[in-house]
Amino acid sequence: MSSNNEHSTSIAGVLESLHDAEESFFHTTNYLIVQATICAPVRETTLAILQPLRDSAVDFLRPVVRA
Repeated sequence: MSSNNEHSTSIAGVLESLHDAEESFFHTTNYLIVQATICAPVRETTLAILQPLRDSAVDFLRPVVRA
């Protein structure tokens, strides 16, 4: 019975992590889009946007994979 309770807590923790990660992801995306419109050549801008988006996506999905 306690394993059921631990599993529920685990799911709640995962959902909370996803909520926090989602906010961070959209904040990062918005910031990078604003920066991309202000500066830099296209190639550098694209790489500057994609790397943090990749990192945010990995951070967002990691709790799901672990659950």
